[in-house]
Amino acid sequence: MFAIQYRQASNVTSLGSFRATIDCLLHRYVLPYRARGRPNVVVFDEDTGLATLAVGSRGTAARRLFSPQAAASCASPCRALGALRMLGGAYAGPLAAYKQRFPGLGPLSGVFVAETDTIARSFMGTFSALAERHGLYLIASGDLPAFKQSRAGADVRLFGDPDLRPRARSAWANPGSWSGPDGNGIEQWQPLSWMGSTYRTVSDPSVHFAYNVTAMMVGNLADLPFDGQSAITQRGGTRGPGCHYVGNSFVPAEDQPVLRGYAGAKRDFVALAPWVVPDGPRPALRRVGAELASGSGSRRQDDYLQTALVADLPLPVDRHRRGCA
Repeated sequence: MFAIQYRQASNVTSLGSFRATIDCLLHRYVLPYRARGRPNVVVFDEDTGLATLAVGSRGTAARRLFSPQAAASCASPCRALGALRMLGGAYAGPLAAYKQRFPGLGPLSGVFVAETDTIARSFMGTFSALAERHGLYLIASGDLPAFKQSRAGADVRLFGDPDLRPRARSAWANPGSWSGPDGNGIEQWQPLSWMGSTYRTVSDPSVHFAYNVTAMMVGNLADLPFDGQSAITQRGGTRGPGCHYVGNSFVPAEDQPVLRGYAGAKRDFVALAPWVVPDGPRPALRRVGAELASGSGSRRQDDYLQTALVADLPLPVDRHRRGCA
């Protein structure tokens, strides 16, 4: 099992560059370590396909706002919303056609629908081709509605990618700072809240997972930060002292009482990716998180950690294996 902590790349400008980026990750973190005679499963984060929204000539203007060098002229997430508006203009033809078919389509969700062909061709096409090429099982997700392939000339002209030469013959019709608050508006430390997923799924007796594999996407998308620590956990624990996300002691003035049991080291971690700096007091970690953010002007701006976790996950679970330290 491989868990890829993918850092969004500002150099993803085309279908080819996205495919090259994913292929490079596989060559660096997966192919040299493949198991022989057994399936190899590679898990990417929950929205790997997000970067493909702005590939191609129609995404040029939006990519300028995605760039870490873009000036922060307004409060987050205005640049991300601005990029979506630019994409809506660039895909005006497909967007208008889909709005005729689906009158209730919203201005933001409509952009994702209008880009069905682009996302399917770049994101799904990439993972399908690379899985076949390397003999791997690849797991990833993107933002796609239900769709089907069409060879009708009118559909190809309206929905197809104008950058493709020769012309296409068919068409396919958690964010936040890791050192910041959770999205529920109450908990002030996201890593502690995140234990309700990675740790609870293998420790709660009412949940019957043997393993949890959580691959994180990191990097700034315009002014939206994505960050975290990829992790693999297993039911029943491991040998060793255990480990924990950064800053995961319990702070009564910041943390919800219901999360107290998630604080401290846990032996359920098989593997845990480091953060960009070692563990320390929360105020110091928050300063680092602020420096990573888009527009910070710091040398750490957008300097998130791209890495991978590798572990055998036998069934039944091996409770005698050594976990992360």
